[in-house]
Amino acid sequence: MAKINPRKDGSISDSGSRPKKVTAGNKIFAPIGIAYTKSANKGTVCLHVYSIVIKDLEGDNNEGIIHIEKFWQTGKALWKVANFALSMRCEIEFDSEDRNDVEKMIANGVCFSGEIAVKDSGEYTVREIVNFNIPSDVIDDGKLKLTPEMEEYIVQGEQAFPKYIQKQKEYGVNFIEPKSSVKIDLSSDEEEEYQHDSIPF
Repeated sequence: MAKINPRKDGSISDSGSRPKKVTAGNKIFAPIGIAYTKSANKGTVCLHVYSIVIKDLEGDNNEGIIHIEKFWQTGKALWKVANFALSMRCEIEFDSEDRNDVEKMIANGVCFSGEIAVKDSGEYTVREIVNFNIPSDVIDDGKLKLTPEMEEYIVQGEQAFPKYIQKQKEYGVNFIEPKSSVKIDLSSDEEEEYQHDSIPF
């Protein structure tokens, strides 16, 4: 009879204990894509940043879950975009309605730390980042140090991103390019209620 080494020859799945949506607390996120929408009633542009959890600092097994954070482009809300930029180690001026500027910031920063708050509005559950921080847990001597597992989560998230966009379009969300001459109004405000944080695999 063959000898079996469980650690070497076997594996168990923890999928049953993994949540499908982000839970409250501190996580390290890697942005995997961005999109813009426009409110039908007020005409306000909103930047959506899609990020995947690459490390759950609470130990709640959130790794691999995608979270969508909204940044409304109004004077009163720009502080949130600024805090996001600082957490990505960006201190230079940029245009948050310019896709190239935001994607350049993401490419340079790679990841950030954020504290998720989960609130029940009565009709649906809202998950949003209430605090943005520099991800000191993965920075060593000023350099970003990601594990192979973290890098794999990022790859999986980037592959899942187009599917998220397509799914939201199916829910009636129209995306715009705020810097282009053609602007598409939303047919509804469904994107404000549509929460699609989940594991993409």
